[in-house]
Amino acid sequence: MGDIANRPKTISRGAITGSKKEKKAKERKVISISGEDYRKLKLYAAEQGITITEAVSRVVEDSTIL
Repeated sequence: MGDIANRPKTISRGAITGSKKEKKAKERKVISISGEDYRKLKLYAAEQGITITEAVSRVVEDSTIL
């Protein structure tokens, strides 16, 4: 039986760990709302022409929207 050969190490260019230049996303927060409130929020976002994420931010700032 022959000797065990070691595989030469190769340079991974961000394939596994990602590029160091990539910015990390902001910390994500999870919320839970009822289906009825989600529909209201979705309708509000559509009326305002904004994303649901922005609508959630507005609701957090001013809870009288719903």
